[in-house]
Amino acid sequence: MFNVSSLKESQFQALYSFICGEEVFVNLQTRSGKLLILQMAPLIHMWMHENISVIHWKKNPVILIICPLLALMQDQVKKLSSLGFKAAFVGPEQDPKILQDIERGNSTFVYLSPESALRAERWRNMLESKGYQRTLISVAADEVH
Repeated sequence: MFNVSSLKESQFQALYSFICGEEVFVNLQTRSGKLLILQMAPLIHMWMHENISVIHWKKNPVILIICPLLALMQDQVKKLSSLGFKAAFVGPEQDPKILQDIERGNSTFVYLSPESALRAERWRNMLESKGYQRTLISVAADEVH
């Protein structure tokens, strides 16, 4: 699916820590596979939900990715959507239907700018809602400079 034959040690360790419920901080060089960690986290939740009957695992997980670059958000959403995932971003002039889908938790991967996350009451309310709290598995920051 992601065109990798195996995980790098750093990717494996980050995902293992995530599965164990630990907070994970990954600081790797560009092109070292950080995004693969983010992209695999919801897949692990879905697989574990199907195969391990513990309430901790989410059937429809949502991962929120804070990203300051609109072009990067658009690129990642396009890539994930082409792989069959529900991915969306909050951005200027975004289709209102897509924004409503994001609020309803209909996207597995949600990209949001730091400004939107901090300034827009709409998105703060969404994150605080019970529905989002039930499905949100992680908040990740990408391209932190």
